[in-house]
Amino acid sequence: MKNLKNKLTKERLTAIAKITGASYSILEKHLALESPTPFLKSQEQHYSLKESIYLHDDFENLLHVKLLDYGSKFEEDQLERNIGSSDREPLELKISEIDYKHQKVVLEGSIYGDLLHASANDPIAKFLIAGFKPGDYKEHLSLDDKIKIAGRESYSTDDLSTIPAWGDVIGEFKKAQKLRNKIAHAHSRVEVSTEQVDSVFYCLAGLIAIMNSKKYDFISIRKHLFP
Repeated sequence: MKNLKNKLTKERLTAIAKITGASYSILEKHLALESPTPFLKSQEQHYSLKESIYLHDDFENLLHVKLLDYGSKFEEDQLERNIGSSDREPLELKISEIDYKHQKVVLEGSIYGDLLHASANDPIAKFLIAGFKPGDYKEHLSLDDKIKIAGRESYSTDDLSTIPAWGDVIGEFKKAQKLRNKIAHAHSRVEVSTEQVDSVFYCLAGLIAIMNSKKYDFISIRKHLFP
């Protein structure tokens, strides 16, 4: 159990990809090069950029978003960032915010030049995204019922106590459920510790490894997640 918890703390994304069945996609999105600074027609100057990219048409829930590249295409697999007026100040972008609830990514950066001319080069951003696509999950049961049914169906048993890791993992689930309820019904800010976050993730990893892959003890779960 201790070794599994340590691996989950250090390599969460690897475990998430394995246990959730999330879809990984490389997605290209057009950039409008939106600027908080009013655009001055045909005038070259330094512009700050802030642009929102919406992914809700492609993903219902996001797990991970990485900006791989950006710029205008000049070859099939290469993007050019020098689309402004100065080679010394090419297009610069980075992710400043990821809104997981609304599937939105905010990019911020800068460019020097005529903003209209730069946007006419049809710049794009290329993302690596992990998440769930629309329609992947359509259940209407309580979370408690889902876990019990999934566990019983996976092992074809009505006695979940025969699964060695079940009791400990369900104990962590109950802690996570109490924390969730406290956050959902709180009238003031709830402080969440790193230990509590680790506990929630450990619970998720254990449950899905048990249900999806039929790994019933801690050694089997650890070897499954981290071959």
